[in-house]
Formats: sequence, C-alpha cells, structure tokens
Amino acid sequence: MNPESAMNAYVLLPNAVHLLLQASGFEYEKHIGATKAEIETALASLMEAKPATIADYLGSIPQAERNILHRSLLTCLRALDEYAFEQRLGLPKEVSGEILETLAEASKKYHA
Repeated sequence: MNPESAMNAYVLLPNAVHLLLQASGFEYEKHIGATKAEIETALASLMEAKPATIADYLGSIPQAERNILHRSLLTCLRALDEYAFEQRLGLPKEVSGEILETLAEASKKYHA
C-alpha cells in the first residue's frame, strides 16, 4: 500500500465506522453482521493504527474485524451520494475502491 492509499484508509475507515455508530436506528447486525459493541471494539482497535503501518494492521486483525471495516465502508458507499460521502467521510468516493481491495488482499495474504 503506497503512502497516499495508507492515508486514505486511515481517514476513511474510522470515519465510515463512526458514521454508522452515530446513525439513529441503524440495524448493525442486519447490515454489518456484528453487534454495536463489536463494531465499537473494532473502531477502538482501528484508532490505534498509524498511517505508516495501517496495511500491516489490516492484515493482522481478525477476519471478523476486517469484515466490519469492509461492510461499514461498503454501506456508506451505497447509502451516500458523492457529495454527502465526501462531506461526511472526508474523501471522495473514488478512493474507496482501493481500500476495499486492500481489505480483500489482507484477507488473502494473512489468512490464506
């Protein structure tokens, strides 16, 4: 993961999770496949990551946490238009694809 992609992941992933945690009436288990407490735990763990080491971090976390991050970002991609996505998450939608690919690659690389 290049430095720009790492910074994008560092910004987008926690923002996506945080946005969903703030959503009133959001059905976490239905959309994310995890309880609110599990999502909060994943966010707390993610907040310890640094931009320079986020690729290794994403590869080292349990698959369940990686799924939470993936589904949170995917949910935001589907639910928000381009303007709302950038305003609420801090970056344009088009950078999300690379982050989703990085999460998938981390799953393959570290948990094959």
